[in-house]
This record gives sequence, C-alpha cells and structure tokens, in this order.
Amino acid sequence: MTVIQAQKPSDTFSLSTAWFGFRNMTPANYFSTAAALGIRYVEVPLYSHQLDKWFGRVPVNHVVELASECGVEMVAGVANLYLAAPFDTQGRPLSIEAADTNSIIALRVIDIASDLGLSVIRIAEPAVDSDNQDAAEQYMIDYGTALGPIGDYAQERGIQIALENYGTTIDQMDLMLRVADHANVGTLFDPCNYARMGLDPLEAVRRFKGRISYCHLKDTSSEESRDPDQLFVGSRYRPSLAVGDGDIDWSSLLPELARDYRGFASIEYENDADVVLGTRRSIEFLTEAGYHTPAASLG
Repeated sequence: MTVIQAQKPSDTFSLSTAWFGFRNMTPANYFSTAAALGIRYVEVPLYSHQLDKWFGRVPVNHVVELASECGVEMVAGVANLYLAAPFDTQGRPLSIEAADTNSIIALRVIDIASDLGLSVIRIAEPAVDSDNQDAAEQYMIDYGTALGPIGDYAQERGIQIALENYGTTIDQMDLMLRVADHANVGTLFDPCNYARMGLDPLEAVRRFKGRISYCHLKDTSSEESRDPDQLFVGSRYRPSLAVGDGDIDWSSLLPELARDYRGFASIEYENDADVVLGTRRSIEFLTEAGYHTPAASLG
C-alpha cells in the first residue's frame, strides 16, 4: 500500500459512503454498517422508485433520528433525472414535455433533500450514448439551460446540485457548467468514471477547481475482465475496484483534490456482494494516506 503525504484531515474533504453498493440493505443495516466501518457521513437514494422502499410512510424526521441512533448523518443524496430532450442517457427518445416534467420533479427532490438535512444531491448523469455524439454539444447546452431554475430553487433550500461524469467527457461537463453558470450547480467528480473513458482524472480535477460539489471515490483497472452486466444489466462499464486497488494515480490526485475541495467524498464500492470488504479496503488505503480519521459516533 502506497502512503501519500496529505494535509491533516481537518483541512481536507470528509469521507462518506455512497449508497449504490449498499443498495440491498435496509436503511438501518446500511447506517449501522457505515458506522461500524468508522464512517460518520452517508449518501442516501432519492430515486422515485427507491423513496417508498426507503422511506415509505415513515416521517422524514424518523429517518433522520434512525440515522442518528445508528451513529451516522445523512449528507448527500442521489437521483438521476433526464432534464433535456430529445433522448435520455441510454439514447431512448425523450420528449420536451417529459424533460420539463422531470425538471419539476427535481424541485420536489430538492425539497426532500432539504427535509432530510442533506447538503448536496446528484440530480443527473447527463451522458450521451454512442449513437448521439453528433448532438452532444447541443445536449449539454440544453442541460445547462435547464439547470438554471433548478439551481435557483436549490439555493433557496440550501442545497448544492451535482452532475455526475458517468459517460460525460471533461469538455462536455465544462460546457454544461458554463452554460448553467450557477453557484449552486457543480459537478460530482468521480475519477474512476473519467479513467474508464481513457481520460485523465487529474486534468479533470484541475479543470473543475471551485466547481466540484461532491465526489465519489473508486478505482478501475485496464485489465478488468468482468462482464459489465455483472454491475447491472446494460452497464456501459465493468465493475470498479476498491480505492488503491487499480490504475488511478491517487498519489497525485488526492493532494490536488484536497488542495481546494472541502465537501464530502463518498467511497463507492459498487459490488453489493462484498461491499463491506471493498469499502473497508478503501477506508484503510485512505486512512493510511492521511485522508481519514475514523469516527465511531456523532459524539
């Protein structure tokens, strides 16, 4: 394991857990597991199909209390709304009316995030599939335009909006954020997603200095042979690895990220079958590197 010289933890980002790898756990099990791993902060799902499963008819304050009882604090949420026509991230047709409806739904998601006490939500992953690359520039412009009013509402509710780079190039993300031009709209920086595309995550973190709203941390290997469908059916990428187990140059990337970013960086070990093991390996790497001080409780 490579040891990286870092700033002291109080001077850098805060580690949290991403929800996806824990997707088959109940909220109580997820919260308790994160706390047992020494993680204080957690990300929760805000997808429409997950809200009933996760929250049902339980009042929001009860969920907040459950998290606190388990020893964690909910700080981030993830949704994925299609906010621009004429296609979604899989290339399926999407009408202007449907995109407008999703923009309205985004306001409701912001309300839920605010009620839960979250700081940031990933609202979308505005990727362009291979068949629509000729329309990618206009698509990013349309996305950025749609994000302006959403950013205004998020600002009123004290929420930061993050757009994940899942299949989005550095230039495409840059264009979208410049069009949105909003203090409450930034990117969810995931170095693994850039590395999966053959792009340099170090270039990305430097390009988006001051515009990173949130982070996911995971690793990838060019020699990965597992089927992408092992992650989920239709995945464009093969499963990721624990932080430090792949090809990403964390010795350069982490100090660059920590130089300016003070938000939450969620460990996103994607495989649910061994998520505890993979998350623990990531925590051990980041702790030895100086980027985490385990916290057993909120006390």
